[in-house]
Amino acid sequence: PKPHAPQTCVSTNSTTSAWSTSPLGKASFLSPNMKDSQFLETRQFQVVDLARIWGVPPHLIFDLGKATFSNIEQQSLEFVIYHMGPHYERVGQALTKLFGRENHYFEHLTDALVKGDLKSRMEAYWLQRQMGMANANELRAKENQPNVAGDAGTEYWRPSNMAPAGRPAPSEGEAE
Repeated sequence: PKPHAPQTCVSTNSTTSAWSTSPLGKASFLSPNMKDSQFLETRQFQVVDLARIWGVPPHLIFDLGKATFSNIEQQSLEFVIYHMGPHYERVGQALTKLFGRENHYFEHLTDALVKGDLKSRMEAYWLQRQMGMANANELRAKENQPNVAGDAGTEYWRPSNMAPAGRPAPSEGEAE
């Protein structure tokens, strides 16, 4: 026998191996009967059906049977846009009607809910910066970071091959 393998134990009642959990005999695997299987299937359908009735993605009520990381992110975004968006709009309009003053209105800001992953946000910020849509301080504020000191944080960039409409770009001789 192997030096560390358990030895067979012999008693007056039964012969058992030290590996077995009980002296009851051979292990058998249990499988659910058809009735139990049908019940489980019905319960799983009920969860999805409730999500459908309330307009909530299944992963928000913890049904992760068909979920992957990428589709959960997309479903969360769609939930905010298509399900909650109309509610936010109606509530904002009602509050503006009740409490709004001239040039003031109520609005739900969903930016924090639809931020997405870090890589996607940084790529979007880079595009905004390159196109001159935002300066460094505006982008840093979206990520709760302090402003850049001096004028560097307030400068807007513009691609060198672009100019305002109606005004030609300076030629190389004019730039000097």
